Amino acid sequence: MAPESHDAIVAGLKKLTDRAEVHVAQLKSMTRQEKISLLSRTSIFVGIAAADLIEAMWMPPGEGGVVIELFEAGGFERDNEAFVSMLNLEYVAISGDRVLTEKEWDAHGRKRGKREVSKACGALAKRLPAGSV
Repeated sequence: MAPESHDAIVAGLKKLTDRAEVHVAQLKSMTRQEKISLLSRTSIFVGIAAADLIEAMWMPPGEGGVVIELFEAGGFERDNEAFVSMLNLEYVAISGDRVLTEKEWDAHGRKRGKREVSKACGALAKRLPAGSV
């Protein structure tokens, strides 16, 4: 992401501080405990398309949480969408300056809703040796 785009996003988020607690963090530079402490009280997680979004696993589970993944214009991969769905969190993909629709996601692979992902994970867990999960 271009530095000016990053700065504009941070400036926009900081305008929300009268309504919400806003943290701008570099997860790569944080310890695991710091990540867990921050993300365990996070309801909206905004990040650039990258492996760092795996840290959403520390967000409170269930309804209400949102992960917003930012892509360069024209870019999109479904990897994090499937993972976020397994956590029962809402997923929003933004490519450039557009929010992508689920129909656009489908162009990148079969739709994987929460029920399908949960079934697949349950089936996988049954095949693992006892005590390995």
